[in-house]
Amino acid sequence: MRKEVSRQLALFDVLRGIAIIFVFGYHWHQAYFPQALTATNGPVLSFQQATLSNLYATFSPLAYGNLGVQLFLIISGFLIHYSFLGKQEPLNYRQFMLRRFWRIYPTYLLVLLFFAFQNQQLTQYVLREERGQLSFITHLFLIHNLFDDADILFGFNGSFWSLALEMQLYALYPLLLVLRKRYSLSKVCLGLLLVHLVVISYCFYHLRFKFSEITFVGHFWIMWALGALVAENYYYGRRTFRVSAPILAALFLVFLSTKFFPTFYVFFQYIGSAILFAMLLDYLLVSRLNFTAPSYKILSLIGVCSYSIYLIHQPILGTIYSSIDLLGMARHWPWFKFVNASVAFAFITFLSYSLYLVVEKNSVTLGQRLSFLRKPVRVPKPQKTYESVEE
Repeated sequence: MRKEVSRQLALFDVLRGIAIIFVFGYHWHQAYFPQALTATNGPVLSFQQATLSNLYATFSPLAYGNLGVQLFLIISGFLIHYSFLGKQEPLNYRQFMLRRFWRIYPTYLLVLLFFAFQNQQLTQYVLREERGQLSFITHLFLIHNLFDDADILFGFNGSFWSLALEMQLYALYPLLLVLRKRYSLSKVCLGLLLVHLVVISYCFYHLRFKFSEITFVGHFWIMWALGALVAENYYYGRRTFRVSAPILAALFLVFLSTKFFPTFYVFFQYIGSAILFAMLLDYLLVSRLNFTAPSYKILSLIGVCSYSIYLIHQPILGTIYSSIDLLGMARHWPWFKFVNASVAFAFITFLSYSLYLVVEKNSVTLGQRLSFLRKPVRVPKPQKTYESVEE
């Protein structure tokens, strides 16, 4: 039992580590590589005047790194729903949201305050300008993803939009349980898939991509629900997709190749990657991987503090990267960009792990203690779940 629990937790830490490396790599690509290739005539990617840098920026695995958010959502949906199933009791919504609050908000608030008031210019913007005040208030209440203004949505930290999305998905969890009880989770996922396709088709048809539509929770609910579907089937000893490793690898290659058709890729990338990540998780849950290998231990360590990395990496990436490349080595040897990025990521991981130990871990512990004080002591029932999976 304990061995299985340890293996499960290691798997999710490794997946989180992979996801945050991809997200970091994507933001690094945006800042330090030339524009990726696009379609100039027709729906197919144009290779006219393409350079090695353009090709790398287009097809590098890290160029797909924004899809790491979908992997985080799949993981979140799985862990939350699996924990609920393991408790074998009705959802206490108040306790559930309090635990989510202590898991996410204290660290988020600290980082938000830092980036919102890190210099005099930003302080004046927040305190004296109407747009700055609105941006700060919406960030405090985690509703900034509902606004079309880029200064409000991305003003303090471009990565914060998904934190608002995550809290809204938590708030919708009771509704997901109601729908699951009336229908089934697989049918609910089909309905949410239809909602996703209708909304994104509407955006394409009208050629309008407002920020509030792209970051709307309705786009991403299906991705979170897919993680919950894998959790439910796994809890009851069933496979969700029954896909073998060779077929899964082939499907990933097909998905990556859709970048040759940029319009289709933009339309399909979010739901396509989410389905593939759900398939991957479904496969890994029944695989016997050896998590004692050094590479897995490194990924697991990164995964443990991945939330803190996600919170702080984007605004400070440029400053740290420039400080590392003081001698301009990357201008003389382009491959040196990878050395600079690796050192920058290692330094950000060190800062994040410190933040995890000092703030994130203690806030989770405090939330657990407060939750324990509010509920009567009961003898737990024997169950197959692992206790602190949602942490």
